[in-house]
Amino acid sequence: MSILKADLPSLNALLPRGVQLDEQSLAKLKIYLTFLTKWNKAINLTGPKDADRIFNELILDSFYLAQFLQTLPLAENPKCYDLGAGAGLPGIPLRLVWSMGSYTLIEIKTKRALFLAQVLANLKLLNTFYYQGSFQDYFKSKNKSADLIVSRAFWPWPKLASHIEPILAPKGIWIVLTKNPYAEASLAKLELIASQSYQLANSTRFFWALKAKDPKPNSDN
Repeated sequence: MSILKADLPSLNALLPRGVQLDEQSLAKLKIYLTFLTKWNKAINLTGPKDADRIFNELILDSFYLAQFLQTLPLAENPKCYDLGAGAGLPGIPLRLVWSMGSYTLIEIKTKRALFLAQVLANLKLLNTFYYQGSFQDYFKSKNKSADLIVSRAFWPWPKLASHIEPILAPKGIWIVLTKNPYAEASLAKLELIASQSYQLANSTRFFWALKAKDPKPNSDN
């Protein structure tokens, strides 16, 4: 059965254990998938083009991410930012099951930002927004810091790290979605606090959670 024709029990049987959608969220997921498949014919939003492959290869990540976020020491009402949001992944499906704080999808490309605008206008997700422009310009103009940053296939992570460090709140967390296990790197101000692997689409995938290193106490000379 196509995911666009699935009923609620059939869909929930496909989700990670402990994650469930209600009827309203299922309807919103189908609207989102319909938008994606339609827009994919005009602009390249995702590699997979049909709804079933998009669901199985891309969207399920978001539901595993929701579970991972529940294990982390996030702020009570976190200010969350999704860098290079493009097709709305992982943020839009994530917000169907995880609605803490506010969530802003940041996308620099005009057509992709227009896609996000139309999807969000239709779905009306709680405290979920988009911004067209670079994330550097966003944080510079808004003078904000981030309690949570999510990035997926957006710049090589060691390069991105130097831009993330100054915009994280003191206890902020950066989540990297990747197909690679964590590799020790020489990061001056960030450290790994948690990681998780999971199986999806015949491959192993990973979440890394990084935060600012605690300052070293001054030692007496």
